[in-house]
Amino acid sequence: MNPTTAQPPAWLQDAASSAVSTPIAGWALAAVGVLVGLSLWAVGGKLCRAMIATAGLLLGGVAGANIGPEISPLQNIPIPPVLSGMVGGGAIGLILGLAAFRFVVGAAGATALAGVGALAVAASLAGQPGALGEPLGTTDPVRAHVDSIVSEYQRALNNSTYSPSDPQINTSMGSAPQGSILALATSRDWRAVSDTMTKDLEARWASMPMRSRSSIAGGGLAAGVLGLLLGFLAPKRSAALITSILGSGLVLVSGGSLVNIFSADLPASVTNVLNAEPRHWLIAWGALSLLGMAAQWHTLKRPPAPKPAPRAPQAQPATA
Repeated sequence: MNPTTAQPPAWLQDAASSAVSTPIAGWALAAVGVLVGLSLWAVGGKLCRAMIATAGLLLGGVAGANIGPEISPLQNIPIPPVLSGMVGGGAIGLILGLAAFRFVVGAAGATALAGVGALAVAASLAGQPGALGEPLGTTDPVRAHVDSIVSEYQRALNNSTYSPSDPQINTSMGSAPQGSILALATSRDWRAVSDTMTKDLEARWASMPMRSRSSIAGGGLAAGVLGLLLGFLAPKRSAALITSILGSGLVLVSGGSLVNIFSADLPASVTNVLNAEPRHWLIAWGALSLLGMAAQWHTLKRPPAPKPAPRAPQAQPATA
């Protein structure tokens, strides 16, 4: 059997290779993030089972398409092994996704509440001098990385060394606002920014006193155990809680990104919101999460009320 039959199609490989070099408009990603966040915040709990089943279907189909050509019995049927493996794997993944709903919600609840608990403890320690470690410098490394990307594209545009396929983008963007320049950034650039953010968080964690790290880890662990128990005991309510937390967080992050991108066209009273203290952002996140959770819990299907007992037939008056 030819081992190359298990390789992805050529068109899929070409699409994957071109995806890392395609410009991604930052404002478009932020707008999609707001829409997805609002959907999760409002009705995510009701869609959770369907999303888990769909994920199982897709993952099972991909796994089956790769394993199918290696299964000998599938070589003797008229259906291509890749297709038959995809169908069989998708069916198995769908069944497992539906069966594992409670377990997936429990794991997701533990992860989400662990993160919230750790952030809450960190926010409570922020007011204590030195509790979160010493500053790592006068410049935010993530902000500096984003600024370096902007400067690189500005130089390329000014020197006419960047030739995007979009005719609407030309060398006049060399003097455009930062948000417009970031529209040229590719997924490779954003992955590099993500790596910088990860390294910055690791450095901040290493600079914290041991007592602060223990408090943050303990708060996250306690909240994670609570989320795990809630997911197993009340999966529907837990799904509503998780999606309201994730949705409200996505709305805040994406909305803040939109404000940052279009800051040049917005009044100062709006852009100053981005300068709020981390604890204020955490309070806003908690308030939005509680509001979404309450709304979703209110719309959960309630057991039907018992039907009233039938009334006894009334005696008819005697006729003369």
